Formats: sequence, structure tokens, C-alpha cells
Amino acid sequence: MKNSCLECGNAFVGRSDKKFCDTDCRSYYHNKKMRSSRIYVHLVHKKLRINRCILQSQFGQKRTNVNHHDLLRKGFDFDYMTNIYDTQKGKRYIFCYDFGYLSLDNDRYAIVKKGQYI
Repeated sequence: MKNSCLECGNAFVGRSDKKFCDTDCRSYYHNKKMRSSRIYVHLVHKKLRINRCILQSQFGQKRTNVNHHDLLRKGFDFDYMTNIYDTQKGKRYIFCYDFGYLSLDNDRYAIVKKGQYI
């Protein structure tokens, strides 16, 4: 049975359900199809890594309190986080992997490391 390859369009002979002329065309087709989702995941992961590095640098300098504008100036993006932890006392910690922050008064944040806030 004659088929045409979904990737390159070349005709080939094979089973009736075969869609590609060879493994290279099959791989290229599926990689191209998944590229946009991989790019999105890569960009989100990059933002999370940047956020974590900023929080870690502030925590490493023994600065437990930091200003909102200082974080923004360093490139922190408040839209990206990995998880939220709500305490029984009503406090909300927002984390980027193992480093996080707690909103305080006057646009200030307490920087914490996971395991040290409980």
C-alpha cells in the first residue's frame, strides 16, 4: 500500500497504518509538535529559578526582611511560585521551591527557608 509521509510528504510503501517514511521523519514530526509546550515550560522554569535565586541571595545575606521594590529591582516576578502554605494562624507563605516569603506591613516581606517557618 502506498502512503505519504506526514512530515516530508514523500510517498512510501508499507503497512496501511504507517504514517512516516522513516524514524527520522517520525521523530522530527513529534519534536516539532511538542516544541511550543517545551518552550513554555522552559520559560516558566527560568522565571522560577530567577525568583528562587533572588530569595536565596536575600536569605543568605541574613536579611530576613526585604522591601517589595528591592525584589522587583532585582527581577523578582510575583506571578511565579511553586506552592503556597497557609498556617493555622492565618499566615500565608509563598514559595519558589525551598525559599519563600511572607507578606508583612508596609510592602515588606520576610524571607524564609522551607522548614524554618513552622
